[in-house]
Amino acid sequence: MDELFSLLGVPSIQPTAVDWDDVEAKLGTGLPADYKMFSDRYPALFVNQYLRVAHPSCVDPDHNLLLDAQTRTKSLSELAFEFPSLYPHPVYPEVGGLLCWGNNVNGEQCYWLTQGDPDGWKVVVGDEIDYCWEYDGGFSKFLLQSFTGVLDHDFYGPFTGPLTEVEFIR
Repeated sequence: MDELFSLLGVPSIQPTAVDWDDVEAKLGTGLPADYKMFSDRYPALFVNQYLRVAHPSCVDPDHNLLLDAQTRTKSLSELAFEFPSLYPHPVYPEVGGLLCWGNNVNGEQCYWLTQGDPDGWKVVVGDEIDYCWEYDGGFSKFLLQSFTGVLDHDFYGPFTGPLTEVEFIR
């Protein structure tokens, strides 16, 4: 986390404090410790005009974990119910389901694959069977590799770093 924090620097605006017990109660699950630590330090982000990272206390509904990300998770659930053969993963709150935490400007959602302990959740980008990438790592590793340009995957689109622009969103 220190390397990620160093890379992002001090945010130009501070996030609103998060009541994690309340957020996790509303979601019905715990969240990864690295996401909570990140969100305690940073508000919602829009990075390199490409990647959006939701925050549970963001007043902008398009960047709020409990509003926009949950709307995206619900939409996926409806699609997966209607077309189950197109979606390889269950959708949260099903056990092991996808839970949205962000998205990119290409329309791909970023999810946690909620299998097991939250600190072991992997990141999944996209959701359809032919359009889904399961990253072998969690939230902070995914962001760090994205922001340093180490993350190199055709599926992920043009955003491969390095970090050049961060918009902090309260």
